Amino acid sequence: MERLTERYTPELVYLIGNGQTYNTRSRSKMAKALDRLAAYEDTGLTPEEARCFGRLVRGERMVTEEDLMASGVSPAEIQRLMDIVTAEAEGRLLVLPCKVGDTVYRLNRTPYGKRFMDAYPELEVYAYQVTTIYGEKPGLILFAHRLLNGSITTSYVTFSGEDFGKTVFLTREEAEAALRFVMRG
Repeated sequence: MERLTERYTPELVYLIGNGQTYNTRSRSKMAKALDRLAAYEDTGLTPEEARCFGRLVRGERMVTEEDLMASGVSPAEIQRLMDIVTAEAEGRLLVLPCKVGDTVYRLNRTPYGKRFMDAYPELEVYAYQVTTIYGEKPGLILFAHRLLNGSITTSYVTFSGEDFGKTVFLTREEAEAALRFVMRG
């Protein structure tokens, strides 16, 4: 990691690229901030290492590879966990709200193009079976067929992953609670 500061003496910090030297004993906010930055840079830690060290200092539990192996987790499983953590850190991890085959519950919109919020009396909870999930962050799209008496019908809907918790729910109870909330206004 390229340094932003250089410490000449315990009291003098040079800001690289700025050409100015600051006395850390002054009351200047800039000098105090540079002193703190120089102190961090003097550790040689990366930001992630500093965060991990901070968690240790605060007494937060961190699971180590040795902890995992002692609890019976195989090296292949540890590698898989590390791959998932890396993918999340790099923004490549997508957590799906459900899987294909799951039943989800949707507040049914009214027919004839009425606005959703104008149609309280016509709202109902319909069950759908998710048949396809496609897309990528943030545009996840789900395709689902309506369930009627436990059987899939030809009627289908598409909705986005962002609809979960708003108009699409994982349980009938959640959907009915949302319906009661909307009906109350």
